[in-house]
Amino acid sequence: FPHVFELARIVDDYETYAVVLADGQEARILVISLNQVEQAGETAAVEELKRFQAGGWAQMLFQRRTDNIIKAYVKDMSERLGRITRRYGVKHIIIGGNDAIKGIVLESLTKEQQAMLVDYVNLDINGNMQEIMAVIEPLMQQVEHDQEIDAVDTLEAQINTKGGMAVIGVTATALALSKGQVMQLIMLEGFQALGRTNPVSGFLYPGLQINDPYDGTPTEDIDLREAFVARAMQQAAKVQIMAAHPYLEEHEGVGALLRYRDDVVAPQQEPS
Repeated sequence: FPHVFELARIVDDYETYAVVLADGQEARILVISLNQVEQAGETAAVEELKRFQAGGWAQMLFQRRTDNIIKAYVKDMSERLGRITRRYGVKHIIIGGNDAIKGIVLESLTKEQQAMLVDYVNLDINGNMQEIMAVIEPLMQQVEHDQEIDAVDTLEAQINTKGGMAVIGVTATALALSKGQVMQLIMLEGFQALGRTNPVSGFLYPGLQINDPYDGTPTEDIDLREAFVARAMQQAAKVQIMAAHPYLEEHEGVGALLRYRDDVVAPQQEPS
């Protein structure tokens, strides 16, 4: 499994974002993936909005018409955003614009889009990309940090719960991955461990398990860091890799949240 760990770390660090840059007249939708920016869509109001100086009923009617024009174009923006999030596998949404249209924009979002919304930030949508990214990147970094902390907090809570849906440490994680139980693998980026694998069944073992304790098959050397990540990806499990965390550091640097429990423990055999 050469370099699969590095691939998983890149995917973990650079989840796909949709960034909507909107004002009262137009909107651009950018997709940021693996630190690359692509304009994926744009929309605009059906007519140019103009200032109106008169007061009274005329002003009210003009304002209502203006609001309806904005709402129509923002609705179109939301629909385009929905198609883009599905096409690109977007995980998070950031909206940048001015406060004048904030309420209309937020009301246009679907429940799914609201769940993905990181923040609505006030910025000049006509600024250059460097200025825009200077505002957006700290938000992305905070999301990644929060996800890491939430993952380990959940892991620790499940470990401390009777019948909890989690395992901790190299041996338990190897067994859970071998059985296809893992929903999310959580690992320190500095995790290193050597082990063995059964080339027939694919079971993973830490240390010097010379023969598989189930069927006696001679095992082969393997890098468990790469093997753990590869096996998790094969099972469509999320892989969370983090620089440091005291709880993981106290427990061999690795653990996993489970899809289901299976308390049958693999038999152990002394190295021969």
